[in-house]
Amino acid sequence: MSLAQIAFQGATFEMATKTYEKVAKANDKNIKVGFVNSSLAIVTAAKKWKAEVNFNDNTSTKKKNKKELKRFSEFAGVVNDSRDPFSANRSYDWLGKKTIIAGLGHYIKVSLPKKGGSDFIKIKTKKNTVQWQWTAMDTAGFWLHLKWQKLTWKGPKSKYSNNEILPVGWGAAHTLNQAKQTKYFGYSSYKKKKQLTYYKDGTHNSANLKKNNKHWGNGAWHNSISASAASYDDATNNLAKTTGINHFYTLKTEDKKDTGPSIVAMLTKPSKKLRVQKTLDDTSANYNRSKTMQIEDKGGVAGNSLYALSKAETYFSRPKDLWARGDKMREYGNLYNPFWQTRLIDNNASEQLLAAGIQAIK
Repeated sequence: MSLAQIAFQGATFEMATKTYEKVAKANDKNIKVGFVNSSLAIVTAAKKWKAEVNFNDNTSTKKKNKKELKRFSEFAGVVNDSRDPFSANRSYDWLGKKTIIAGLGHYIKVSLPKKGGSDFIKIKTKKNTVQWQWTAMDTAGFWLHLKWQKLTWKGPKSKYSNNEILPVGWGAAHTLNQAKQTKYFGYSSYKKKKQLTYYKDGTHNSANLKKNNKHWGNGAWHNSISASAASYDDATNNLAKTTGINHFYTLKTEDKKDTGPSIVAMLTKPSKKLRVQKTLDDTSANYNRSKTMQIEDKGGVAGNSLYALSKAETYFSRPKDLWARGDKMREYGNLYNPFWQTRLIDNNASEQLLAAGIQAIK
């Protein structure tokens, strides 16, 4: 699909020029179609846009390639933040804490928490290439919660015990760049680590990480016995051979911008094809202009033709009423979201002057 989109984009530039010409000619066959100059034409705008876009190759994501690694880290952050709620965290408690016995400062309670989620984890391959792989773990365990009073020289003191006593269910899987490699992912090494955002400053407060910062649904390793079973049984459970993030495109500049290249179209029509007062003079014997109305002696129509300008630009705008961001922040132009549109804008003075100059020298 990506290759098809790129091919279609290239064909669109050629189609745009021909469509522009056909529409103008369909309205008036005497119109001449053009642009103010080559730097403001459709083809040139396409080249400018291409020059602003960078191709990121996943074979270049090595530690020494800091620029490429930064772009891939940003993209990994976008992917991680874009997980749906179920993928990010499918943890809940099946029972709550059910009281079995309670009284006199003592209790026995049981619970059955289910923990699970899917994470995007960064790894380093044998070729020292950084990649991001999908991993998932789900666990369920039966817990016993105790409270009792212990006598001390200061008096009774409450003591607590919370332990998983019986593994109920477990499962884990991942997508890796190699089909078979024993314990390629050491699940247990992640049980105390927090999920990463992968952004440069590492402090991005994404919706999926705000209250869910432990791996696999805010702590599949909370059920440690079940998680150990999952780690042992499924450490090599590779669902697919992948290469992490595929190649992708980003804007080269890091400036906060919302606009792309613009084009300035110019339509011209010879004065002899216009229904002006002079034409009426020549075609009607019943009407003659006074000398006051004869402007031809003072120059007439510039270049003996009439012209019209129109300017369009691409711009990025994320509609707040349709696809509002969860963090309420403003989103600037990027290639991660398809909110690029086109609009007509005013011609500036230099473009109007250039158009007038073109007419004057014809």
